[in-house]
Amino acid sequence: SIGHLASGLGTETWVMLANPYDWRWMLDRSDSPWYPKTRLFKQPTPGDWKTVIEEITQALKERVALQ
Repeated sequence: SIGHLASGLGTETWVMLANPYDWRWMLDRSDSPWYPKTRLFKQPTPGDWKTVIEEITQALKERVALQ
């Protein structure tokens, strides 16, 4: 619900999604057609948070490097 609220307010939002995730988050997308400033980080397999954290770590490093 926090992800929906922040995204709905137009705030840049990163959301971690457990596998299986709700169909409304689409299957093979890391963005949302409803929330243009939202980035989705999805578990590739159930319980695999390590991969999600690694992806977020890399994205954060890239984000900081741009500033």
